[in-house]
Amino acid sequence: MHDENNAAGSPGDSSGREARTAATVVRRYRVNQFNSTSAKTPSKSRDVTAEELATIIRNVREVPRKADAPLVTLVTYRDGATSRAIADIEAAHAVYGDIDGGFDSEVFEGGMAELARMGAQVVAYQTFSHTPAAPRWRIVVLLDEPALPNEYRACWEGLNAIFGGMLDGNAKDCSRLNYWPSCPPGETREVRAVNIGAMQ
Repeated sequence: MHDENNAAGSPGDSSGREARTAATVVRRYRVNQFNSTSAKTPSKSRDVTAEELATIIRNVREVPRKADAPLVTLVTYRDGATSRAIADIEAAHAVYGDIDGGFDSEVFEGGMAELARMGAQVVAYQTFSHTPAAPRWRIVVLLDEPALPNEYRACWEGLNAIFGGMLDGNAKDCSRLNYWPSCPPGETREVRAVNIGAMQ
């Protein structure tokens, strides 16, 4: 997702840096995993490509409780960071949008189509609490360039506009932890990838 409101300079960190080859440019995104909602720092971090991220997200985990699913952020923390607070974030590599109520299928499909037309790389998935009667989706839009914390709000507002204001305003903080896709045992969840290699 890239426009004049979302453009951000890349910080001097290996996370989000372009790995250049003679034929192509492959961007990598920092994924941080946390052991619990009270954890201050990640238990592990790694850099992945868009295709690798989509593969991870497609692996919907069956868990008894939402709290049993992995918790992640897609940001780079400052050297020596002691918390996951905004003050310790150097840059965000994706914008998250949660649809937790007031779902409108026509608006949702229109938003996904608009992101596809824009060339944005997107992974969207139904969350643990999703039901056919009360759809709940999480939309992850990978950024062309890392966004500074003070730029993230504009990125989120742009995404919210694309989805007709359906996004949960309580989930627009780049320091927020997000659960990887999961579902109760015996259920399934839909996962969509847009403009990410062959995973359409």
